[in-house]
Amino acid sequence: IAFANSFLYLIETASNYRKLYTKTKDRNFFINAWKFYTSAFYQIRPLVAQLNSLEIGDSSPYLSNFSLETSKIPVPGTYSVTQEKSIYISSFDHNVKIMDSKQRPRCLVMLGDDGLRYTFLLKAHEDTRLDERVMQLFSFINSCLMDKKKEPDMPDKWRNSLAITTYKVSPLTPEVGLIGFVKNCETIANVVFRYRKKVGVSDRIEYETVLKRCPKYAELPMGQERVSLFKEGMRSFDGDDLKKELFTNAFDSRDWLNRRMMYSASLAMTSMAGYVLGLGDRHLSNIMINKRTAKLVHIDFGDSFEVAQHRSTF
Repeated sequence: IAFANSFLYLIETASNYRKLYTKTKDRNFFINAWKFYTSAFYQIRPLVAQLNSLEIGDSSPYLSNFSLETSKIPVPGTYSVTQEKSIYISSFDHNVKIMDSKQRPRCLVMLGDDGLRYTFLLKAHEDTRLDERVMQLFSFINSCLMDKKKEPDMPDKWRNSLAITTYKVSPLTPEVGLIGFVKNCETIANVVFRYRKKVGVSDRIEYETVLKRCPKYAELPMGQERVSLFKEGMRSFDGDDLKKELFTNAFDSRDWLNRRMMYSASLAMTSMAGYVLGLGDRHLSNIMINKRTAKLVHIDFGDSFEVAQHRSTF
């Protein structure tokens, strides 16, 4: 009702002009329709950007009223041909959280008929079929690790440490997909920014140091001057934020050593797997860390097969 009160006039007027253009092919009607659509778009866009949650009924009455009586659909990623009993969706959580990232994915919670809650990220504008294939590759690597015939002398503790964390990916269309939510994880960027806030240092101190010396740094050609400025920026702070944050959060020395080993093992395995995959775009918001175990979890595999190396700037 509030949306209609604010924008119905603009959208209806634009729609009428569009219908007139369809009938007459008079370009003036097309231009007028575009003006009203554009006006509505620029007024709606900032409102959408401010949203951090929405009611599922406002977007999808079907999902809001979903029940086992109306449809029997397995929870994505849980169905198996060999499984005797599937886990079915009994309902959807009515509150949908909107994640604060570039693509603004929705956090969708499903309640299974086993009584458990299953959380997924609903991502748009991205082909998640590639992510699904990457998870299959990681699962294959893990199956090789767990094969005691190939590595009979490897302790079970090391097998679990080296196993790559995977999650369920269910592509719905070439541009929309569901990605399983990894619990107890946050991005390394969040860890670093939290530490820097504690010690009173800017999140982007390295870049800000470079800009003070050379405001047009981004326009410099690749060469010795740009490299030396980059190195100067890197020297502006110790860069051991993650180490200190992990040390601070450890319960005791044993916990610190276990977390350090888990971090190192997962870093080694994901680096090797990423090298085989030709994985790029590995900034600190695309690498997550388990808050309890310090194991690394990689996300967003759009830049695979070395595509990042063939761009004009990377």
